[in-house]
This record gives sequence, C-alpha cells and structure tokens, in this order.
Amino acid sequence: MKRVLTGAALAAMLAASMGAQGGCGTAVNNKPDSGAGDNSSAKNVAHIGDTITLSGNDDGEKVAVTAVKLIRKAQPNNEFDTPDQGNHYVAVQFRLKNVGSIAFTDAPQNDATVLDASGQSYDAEILGSSRISQGQLLGSEVRITPGSRTLGYMVFQVPKGTRITKVQFSLDSGFADTAEWTTR
Repeated sequence: MKRVLTGAALAAMLAASMGAQGGCGTAVNNKPDSGAGDNSSAKNVAHIGDTITLSGNDDGEKVAVTAVKLIRKAQPNNEFDTPDQGNHYVAVQFRLKNVGSIAFTDAPQNDATVLDASGQSYDAEILGSSRISQGQLLGSEVRITPGSRTLGYMVFQVPKGTRITKVQFSLDSGFADTAEWTTR
C-alpha cells in the first residue's frame, strides 16, 4: 500500500522534528536581564539600553544582546550608500557578548528587524561601506569566543515619516529565539 503525505501532515512532522531538535525559535523575549543595562531596574519590558540574553540552537550557545542606541536619522559615510527616494536610514547599535561556553558565529544582517507602530517590519540593509557617520557597522559575519564581545551598528531603510517603535534581534540567522526592545 502506497502512502501519500499531505502538505499539512508533512508540515506537522517537520515542526515536531524541529521542536525535538531545538530547531526554529518561536519565543520573543522582551524582558530585560535583571541588573543589566541602564534602564532595566523596576520594569517588565526591555527598552533601548537594556540587555536580553538569548540561547542559540547549539548547546552552550548563549549571547547577551544589548540594543545600545537607536539613531533615527542615520547618515551614510559615503555618496554611494544612499536610501531609495522617499526613504531614510535608521540605525541601531548592538553589543553582543558571548556568555556561553562555545564560540558564537553568525551573520547578523539576517538577525535584526525594526518595526513601526503599525507592525510593519524592516530588515537590515547591507551597505557598501563598513561605517556610517555615527560609527562602525556590525560585520557581515561575527565570530565571538566565550567571554568576548563585539559592538556595531545595523542599518535599516524605512519610508520618511516612519516612527520605529520596536527593535528585534535573533540568534542563528533568525532561527533561534528573538529579543525585543521598545523604543521611547
């Protein structure tokens, strides 16, 4: 007897398999680490400046992520990196500290998203330069040994007049859990 799997059955099997292996993260963590960051005391929702620790998909993979600051009008460092007409750049400076027991390697341009008040999301842009006027960009690939950290900006192109209300960062190219900060 020949068995045919429907799309729904195949999707259910894949989801169960991924869940058993630690697969795709589904949780969004918006709670600041206790005692971390400038703003974390006495509140339940993380804001820019707070640190949120995330676990990756591999055993021992743990990174404390801080959304250090939000630049609402980021300036490119050269004449070649310009936003599309009607858009402007927004940048978020992230600090990543490896607090796990194994080296952490990731491509952060797949990890960060900003959201506006309507819930529209905007993914990070890859610029030709390694800097914006405000500072150094986070590299296209980061490698952080246990106890080490890295710091840099990620840039997002958004329509003019857009007000960013949330910032998100995920580990493992978006396949692990996500940290979320509310902007002021």
